[in-house]
Amino acid sequence: MANHGCKFPIEIQPENHEQIVFAQKIANQIHPSIVIPSTQQLSTTALTLLVGFQGITLYSPYLKASIKVDFLNGIIGYRCRHSSNKELIARAVKLKNIKNPRVLDITAGLGKDGFILASLGYQVSMVEKSPIVHLLLEDGLTRANQIPELSEITCRIFNIYKDSIDYMHHMDKQDYPEIIYVDPMFPERSKSALVKKEMQLLQDLVGVDQNDPLLLEVALEYAQKRVVVKRPRLAPPIKGPSPGFTLQGKSIRFDIYLI
Repeated sequence: MANHGCKFPIEIQPENHEQIVFAQKIANQIHPSIVIPSTQQLSTTALTLLVGFQGITLYSPYLKASIKVDFLNGIIGYRCRHSSNKELIARAVKLKNIKNPRVLDITAGLGKDGFILASLGYQVSMVEKSPIVHLLLEDGLTRANQIPELSEITCRIFNIYKDSIDYMHHMDKQDYPEIIYVDPMFPERSKSALVKKEMQLLQDLVGVDQNDPLLLEVALEYAQKRVVVKRPRLAPPIKGPSPGFTLQGKSIRFDIYLI
């Protein structure tokens, strides 16, 4: 992890003395110049990675918002406990007559959709190019793996730190997935102020200048059966070939491209 890739300064704050070595290891992985303060006082100007026994949290002082990947509690935990093959995302990726299809999620983010797919039995590889987002996702998966009811899901997940296009170009042919899943970042439509702040914080980390048409073009080259693209319900499709069909929900839809 050569560069943290964020336009804001970042500090790492260990929860206590016992976490200093771990915090330093994280700093070396993300960027050697990241500061580890000698005081427990949180910075008022820098994004802060809080490192503790209960996991890693990213805190933004200017948004007064934080991100922590938690697959047991909250919305994602609820969705995993109540997920079914009737969900829109499950219908979008469903293939007939293929046992244990492989899904390559090339816009992993915080891993919510990838984890849902793994909970439905899919083998999921999640690719993320932001070292900090990858770190938060890896932390969430590590903690989930320690919980018996979730470990049978995490064993189907591979978390990969790499640029998605570069990763696809270097896959061996036998590793081409049946399904490639694309979730380009778009503005969160939730009325919740907290959700909007979390989305803003994520955008500050990874940016919003992703070349979606190129991402779709490369995905279509390497998917064996279909490419599934998540979009806002009223947004136009990504520039390029027309999807084979779409599935619409209340606020989102899935554009499905058949190979």
